[in-house]
Amino acid sequence: MFWLFRLLAVGTLLCLLATSAHAQTDEEKASKHVVTGDKLKERAEVAKEGGRQKMATRLFAAAAFEYQSAYELVPHPLMLYNLAQVARLQGKEDRALELYKRYLKEQSTGDAADFARSYVRFLEAKAKPKEKDKPKDALPDPDPEPTDES
Repeated sequence: MFWLFRLLAVGTLLCLLATSAHAQTDEEKASKHVVTGDKLKERAEVAKEGGRQKMATRLFAAAAFEYQSAYELVPHPLMLYNLAQVARLQGKEDRALELYKRYLKEQSTGDAADFARSYVRFLEAKAKPKEKDKPKDALPDPDPEPTDES
C-alpha cells in the first residue's frame, strides 16, 4: 500500500512540474509578441518612408494610409502636417484645414508650423464667400419694362 501512495505522490509531482513548464512556455511565447518602444518607432519610420514614396509618385490615398499608420504607432505631430498636405493635394480642403489646425495645436514652432499657418490662412480665406459672390438684395431692375401709364 505504501508503494501506491508513493506512486501517487510522484505522479502528482510530475503533473505539477509539467503544468509549470507549460505555463512558462506560454509566457515566453507572449513576450515574443510584445512590441517595445523601439519597435514601434521602427515601424512608424517604415510607414513614414512609405508615405514619402507614395507622395513622390502622387499616390495620395496610399500616402495618407501610410502617414495615418505612422501616426497611430507613434503620434508625432509632423504626421498630422503630412496628412494635411495629402488632403490639400487631394482637394479635401476642409479636412486639410482641420489637420493643419491640429498640427499647430501640437507643434506651434518651426518651418512646418510656419507653412501650416500660411495654409490655414489661405484655406480660411478661400472658404469665405467673396463679396462679388454674395447674392444681392432684391434691387429693382435698372431698365424696367414700359408701362401704359402715359
